[in-house]
Amino acid sequence: MGLLANFIQGVRSLFRRDAIESEMDEELKGFVEGSAADKQRSGMPAEQAICAARAEMGGTNAVKHRIRASAWETSHPMRRSRPISSASSRTAAS
Repeated sequence: MGLLANFIQGVRSLFRRDAIESEMDEELKGFVEGSAADKQRSGMPAEQAICAARAEMGGTNAVKHRIRASAWETSHPMRRSRPISSASSRTAAS
């Protein structure tokens, strides 16, 4: 995705904040439900499976923060890391 497209997506997200929050909530809820279902199939009691799935995911607000931060970090071309091979070849030549 180009820089302009990323910028436009970022601006849209500012105006669609409620919809984006709702989408993230649904995704996180789906993760917890799916993870808990897997744990129950493995023989874990329902309450324990839900608690374990939530612990596995981490706090909802912390996860949302990481999602938001990673979306902006990866969209900016100057923040992308350079390939390891070019970085290591420069240090080897020094």
